[in-house]
Amino acid sequence: MCNLMGQLLKLPHFWIKRICLFLAYNYTVVQMVTTSEVHRLTAIKNNIDGIKEIYKQIKQVDYQ
Repeated sequence: MCNLMGQLLKLPHFWIKRICLFLAYNYTVVQMVTTSEVHRLTAIKNNIDGIKEIYKQIKQVDYQ
């Protein structure tokens, strides 16, 4: 997804990484505010896993 965004926006890879992490963080904050405690904790865990996955993909691209 991040590579597609970069191609569409024609931004340097550094900024694409920051945008992806920023969007994932904001999504987490919105879910924290709008859901119950159980859903909130599940959402936070899922979003942290998602952010880790984005970071793994970014590191793979950096090495290529």
